Amino acid sequence: MRCPVERLIHGNRRYSQTVILILDANVLVSNPMLRGAFWDNAAEAINGARLKIIVPRLAVDEAVAVYKRTRAATAVSIRKERRRASEAVRTHLDAAADEALAEGERYEQTLHQRFAAVGVTVDLAVPIVEHRELARRAINRIRPFSESGTGYRDALHWWFVLDTAEQWWEEDDVIFVSSDLAAFALKSDGKAALHPQLLDDILDRNIDPVGLDWVPDLTKVSIPGVFLSDEDAAGYGYSEPDDLEYRLMDHLLAGDPPSLSPADVGLDDVDAVRLVDAGDPKLLYQHTRVYYGTFNLHINFEVRMNFDVVTQTLVDDSRTPELVESSETTAVVLTGTAELSHYGTDLEFSIDDISPYR
Repeated sequence: MRCPVERLIHGNRRYSQTVILILDANVLVSNPMLRGAFWDNAAEAINGARLKIIVPRLAVDEAVAVYKRTRAATAVSIRKERRRASEAVRTHLDAAADEALAEGERYEQTLHQRFAAVGVTVDLAVPIVEHRELARRAINRIRPFSESGTGYRDALHWWFVLDTAEQWWEEDDVIFVSSDLAAFALKSDGKAALHPQLLDDILDRNIDPVGLDWVPDLTKVSIPGVFLSDEDAAGYGYSEPDDLEYRLMDHLLAGDPPSLSPADVGLDDVDAVRLVDAGDPKLLYQHTRVYYGTFNLHINFEVRMNFDVVTQTLVDDSRTPELVESSETTAVVLTGTAELSHYGTDLEFSIDDISPYR
């Protein structure tokens, strides 16, 4: 007899044996070391046969290539500082640049070790698609092809998703995770949903759309057996913090401030930034889930905030380089999670991303 796991993504109530997640390369690129609460919870759910995570080999290859390019760029950036440094410092800079390149070369092995630790399956299959069909979709700009006709890689990923869903959708829920909205989504009223052209593909395969879903990132996935369903959580009657954004601001200003890059705050023309103050927080998004058993709260959030920062720019157009400092105020968006014990009041914050507010 099957042990049902309630589907937690769709509004439709459905029970399945396992939730199957298929990850696009951008999921790995955004978190290359697979760190955070999601992956800890995923490992437990995979071990309990409530969850299966599949990564196509093509997605792994792409993520590895991106990581290598990123580390190579880091090495170049480090070596640019060499001409400004003393001989003793140059030795350390050379070692740091070499290590950045070595990290890139080791990444594929590191990633597979993390896959093994969590229980992620790498699928080596390459979808069999007629070139004529791919050409037809590209010529007619059918998703996942873009308006310029590009999207070959995305098309292969989508065929992989369809092939997998065709095999498993009747028993298990299949969820494709990709942040590539241009390829897979249609925005309406500020919300993104699977593009209707891709929904046609699902129906053409005689797959019930309830059995195949798309979400843009892992924060939109509820791991089965980790959180209560939204209906059960509402019945539990939990109380959400109504001042999360202000408590997040206090967290940032207490103790060591977060390490920021110029890109984090949208100031790409400076060499370094340091947070000195924050203000005017505004909650943009908050989604609270309740853990099974402990009834503790897990809160995903997006908060807009003004950062007062000190910028540093190295001016080296003279024989003696000069470090110029100035003050800036810039708006950012902080994305992350907060944990709250059901019997406590202290929030434990984890910031996943800081980006300029557009």
